[in-house]
Amino acid sequence: MTTIAIGLALVALMISIVPSVFACYEYTPGYWKHNVRVYVEGRGSYAADIDGVKESDASMEAYEAWIHANIYSGFTLECANVVFWLRGRGVQPMRQVLADWFNFAKGAL
Repeated sequence: MTTIAIGLALVALMISIVPSVFACYEYTPGYWKHNVRVYVEGRGSYAADIDGVKESDASMEAYEAWIHANIYSGFTLECANVVFWLRGRGVQPMRQVLADWFNFAKGAL
């Protein structure tokens, strides 16, 4: 868990200095938290994006692969699920970083 937190913090710093070329995709941490949970736990149904297109197992796997290849090689949807459901001080910035990663992936794909 510490490794995930440190990795997220380091990448958050890197992302903050990289201009967002995918700014049109700014889905909230809650949007991604829900969709990651649907994928990992198999409960509920995927949310739709602003175009009305629902996420799917295939889209979530594509985002995972893109993030793994382009941002953080240790990334998995299972780890993202854990981070999204953490409680306590300082977790909201980590959730926002994960949402940014997913937004970058969605914009790239």
